[in-house]
Amino acid sequence: MGDVGDTTQRRTEEGRPEVVLTVAAEVDIVRARHAARDLCRRLGTSAVTLQRVVTIVSELTRNMLRHAGGGELTLARVASRARRVTIHARDAGPGIEDLAARLAGRGRGLGLVGSKRLADVFDVQTGPGGTSIRAEVGDGGGA
Repeated sequence: MGDVGDTTQRRTEEGRPEVVLTVAAEVDIVRARHAARDLCRRLGTSAVTLQRVVTIVSELTRNMLRHAGGGELTLARVASRARRVTIHARDAGPGIEDLAARLAGRGRGLGLVGSKRLADVFDVQTGPGGTSIRAEVGDGGGA
């Protein structure tokens, strides 16, 4: 295991609170799950939404560690929706090989496709310089 990552509480340009976590070790997966749970509870999301958010956070942080050696995770309330969370995972790894197959559920591991299925909005940008995944989850379904 590496060093434990940092956690920063800050505000977006619009003044919404957000949590930024550095993912550098296995313990950071647990920290990220707790941060996601705390944010959902503060926003008053349903138990189902809370579980969806925590599961996505767990899968994305685990993938960052396993495939890119770590990265950064940002959690925030979506500006226009009170009980909606945005999850942004970024790393500087090698990128996701054959992204279309992974998102279709083919290939090793199902964390990425499972996260996509749980999210209301899911966007992946990947290449040799790293991967950026943005997901939104909230009460009431889609965006």
